[in-house]
Amino acid sequence: MSTHNAPNDCWCVFENKVYDLTDYLNQHDVYLDIREWCGNDMAEDFKDKAGVGRDHKTSSYYLLENYYIGELDSTASTEEKTSTEPAAVTDQQDTDNHKELYSVEISGQELKTLTIDEIADLWVIDSDELLRRTIIEFDLQSNYSIKDTLEELRSEYKFSPSQIKDIAEEIKTGKETPITEDTIESRIQPKNPYNFALPFFTSLFTYGLSWYLSKSSLGKKSKLLAPVTFNLFWNTVLFISLFPSAIFGFYMIIRFSVPELYNVNFNFLYWHVEGPIVFGTISIPHFITRLKLYLVPLNLFRRNQGTEKVEK
Repeated sequence: MSTHNAPNDCWCVFENKVYDLTDYLNQHDVYLDIREWCGNDMAEDFKDKAGVGRDHKTSSYYLLENYYIGELDSTASTEEKTSTEPAAVTDQQDTDNHKELYSVEISGQELKTLTIDEIADLWVIDSDELLRRTIIEFDLQSNYSIKDTLEELRSEYKFSPSQIKDIAEEIKTGKETPITEDTIESRIQPKNPYNFALPFFTSLFTYGLSWYLSKSSLGKKSKLLAPVTFNLFWNTVLFISLFPSAIFGFYMIIRFSVPELYNVNFNFLYWHVEGPIVFGTISIPHFITRLKLYLVPLNLFRRNQGTEKVEK
């Protein structure tokens, strides 16, 4: 277990069962960093969502079973057993093919309750420097002191306790990574997995061009570019686009009851977002170009009311 403690090789223990979450890490909620679970017992953090105070849903427990690889060996030696805390790896252990982690043995859960001053004492580093680098790296805006706990700092931004360990190790070893705006952005701002610009501008340009051609002289000469063809084509596109959106929505609801559906190798959530961008981009100008048609019934209603008054 202690050797499978990296994002590209991530094993976790939950109630004495071992799970290989390597392939799942990239799919997990980007706002909750679970990389520190790798190589450790994740039961406590899993049951309260790393300090949030809420357990995972039943479907998450079913999903977890998809990554089960075996039971933790209770007959292993003390050095080989997985602890509920990250192991402090010595230089001697490192020569025995163990990856060096941190020079201080403390779990992320315990770290949350300590003040910045207490954390600095553990690493024997300057507490003001630790606070300064933490504020800079996570772009914290409130006024903090070295007497504030790590959990108080995390109330503004939910960074991982392991990231504080990284900062402390850098200060201790003197191998500090230069902090730039790009560094800060990459550490505190999760990458947006969705693409807005491409589907939006592509749909808008395609619709606008076809509308312009249908109104031009070419639209009068060619049936393919005529207004009737234009209306038929885009009405059909909007109608058909309703089906995948509905299917994706139903799938995402049903899979909570049928966890096996999580094994389907298709990113339904991504396309459930990207599809409506196209649908909405087309629908708005399509509605605007037909605004007069929507107003016709209203005008007829007003005329009928006027006629009735005259007859009376």
